[in-house]
Amino acid sequence: MSSLERNYEKWRHGLLDVGRRNRMMHYRKTSRTTLEILEPDFDTLFSRLAVRDETLVFRKRVDTSQDRKTTMVLGLLDALGESVELSSGDIRSEQGLEDSQKTLRNLRAKARLAQEEQGIHTLYVSFGFLEWHQAAGTEILRSPLVLVPVELETGGVNSPFKMRRAQEEILINPTLEYVMAADYHLHLPPFDAAKTGLKEYLDNLEGQTAAYGWRIVRKADLGLLSFLKIVMYRDLEQNKERVLSHPVIRRLCGEFDALGEQALWQDKDLPSHFDHDALPPGSSHLVVSADASQQDAVMLSKEGRSFVLQGPPGTGKSQTITNIIAEAMADGKTVLFVSEKNAALSVVQRRLEAAGLGEFCLPLHDFRADKRDVVARLAARLEGGHTGRLRETAPLRDENLERLAKSRENLRSYFLGLHKVRQPLSMSLYQAMESLASLQDVP
Repeated sequence: MSSLERNYEKWRHGLLDVGRRNRMMHYRKTSRTTLEILEPDFDTLFSRLAVRDETLVFRKRVDTSQDRKTTMVLGLLDALGESVELSSGDIRSEQGLEDSQKTLRNLRAKARLAQEEQGIHTLYVSFGFLEWHQAAGTEILRSPLVLVPVELETGGVNSPFKMRRAQEEILINPTLEYVMAADYHLHLPPFDAAKTGLKEYLDNLEGQTAAYGWRIVRKADLGLLSFLKIVMYRDLEQNKERVLSHPVIRRLCGEFDALGEQALWQDKDLPSHFDHDALPPGSSHLVVSADASQQDAVMLSKEGRSFVLQGPPGTGKSQTITNIIAEAMADGKTVLFVSEKNAALSVVQRRLEAAGLGEFCLPLHDFRADKRDVVARLAARLEGGHTGRLRETAPLRDENLERLAKSRENLRSYFLGLHKVRQPLSMSLYQAMESLASLQDVP
C-alpha cells in the first residue's frame, strides 16, 4: 500500500467513531440530555408526530393560584397526605414536571446552538432501540433505530414546551447501519413512514436480528444525536478515486511534485520582504484595511498557492479573508467560503456588505433560508446587472486612486527619509533620536 493510500485510510478511519462513547452506538440516558416519553404510547406518538405532523405539548403544572376554591381543596388534600398535581398537555415523560422542564430547556438550547453555529440538526426522538453485543460475554449496547428529527418551541418562561417534526428526513441510525453491514453483513432495511408502519418495520428487523440473540426495545426517547462524521466517512468512501487524484491531497500525503514547481515554496520564498507600496494603487482591490503580513496572504492567494493562515482572535483573519474574496472577485473568479462555525461566515459577509459587495454574496449556510429565498436572490442578481453602476463610478475611482498614490508617496518618502543612514553620524535619524532618548537623564 502506497503512502497515499495509507494516509487516506488513516483519515477515513479517524472519522469513524463506533466506540461506546458514541451515543449512536451506545445510547446512555442522562438527567438533562435525554427524556423518555411515556405518553402517548409508542405507536400513537409516532403516528401523531411523524405521520400526521401534529404539534404535541409537554405536560406542565396548571397554575391554580388564580382559583381560590381549587387552591383550598388541593391544600386540604396535601395536608391529608393525598397530594394531587394538576397538569395539562399531550406528552408525559419519565421525569417529574419540574425536572422535565429543565431538561427541555437544556435540550432546546443545545440544539439551537448546534443549528446556528454548525448548521447541523441534533434533536431527535429515537423510536426503538437495538440491544446487542459485539461478542459473547461483552457489554450490552443499546443503539437507537428510527430517528425522527424534531423541534422544541415555547412561548415564554411560563408557557409549555411544544414539539413538532422538523423538516429533515426520518433516518435509520447511519452509524449502526454501517457497523451492521460491515461487521455482520446485516443490511438494515430502508424506512419510509408513508409506506411502512413503524410496527411492521420493527417486527421485520426483529426477525433479522433474533438469530444473533439480540432484541428490540420499543421505547421512545428525546435526545441529542450527532452523526456528522459518518456522513463525511461515507463521502470519502464513495469518492475515493476523486479524493486520491486531487493534487492538494497528494501533496499532503508526501508527493511533493503534485502541485507543480510553482507551489513548491518554503519559508525563504515567503513574500515577507515584498514591497507592496511599489505596486500601483489600481492593481490592488483590497476593500478593508490590511497590514503587510495580511497583504502577503492576499498575494499568495492571487498566485494560487495553498497555505494556512493562523493567528489568535482579533488579529485580522476575517479582514484578510474579506480581502482575498474581493481580489478573487476582481479577477473574475467565483469563491466558495466554507466554515464550520456560522459566526465566521457572518463576520465576513458583514464586511463584504459594508464594502458594497453584499449583493454578490449568496448565503447558503443559514438554516432559516428556504428554497424560495435562494431563488429570489438569484433572480434579483440576474435581472439587476452591475455594469452600468460600475461605469458611473469609474471617474470617481480614478480620482481617488490618484489621491491615494500621492498620499502613499508622501508617507513613503517620510519613512525612507527617517531610516536613511546619514553622515557623518553613520546612522539614521530614527537611530539618532533613539540614542538621544536613552540619554535623557544624563546631566
